[in-house]
Amino acid sequence: MKKNDTLALIRNLPCAVCGRSPPSEPDHIRTRGAGGDDSLANLNPLCRRHHSERHSAGILTFLTKYGRGIEKFRILHGLPPMISIKGY
Repeated sequence: MKKNDTLALIRNLPCAVCGRSPPSEPDHIRTRGAGGDDSLANLNPLCRRHHSERHSAGILTFLTKYGRGIEKFRILHGLPPMISIKGY
């Protein structure tokens, strides 16, 4: 899947945490600055509130709080499993 197609798909999904209707913001699990890419395994659709919380809290704290629900969301919507994050 092309980069733009992947990002468009993520934007058209509801928030993986609260279910808020699209458009969602694509959140990189492993940030681009840390070598992350735009693959489906590295992206979660988040509403603005949860995207801000994710960046304020950090990925490990955020996934500890919401990770199981996000994993269920990904299965329900046919997304591949999230990439591995050390410590989660």
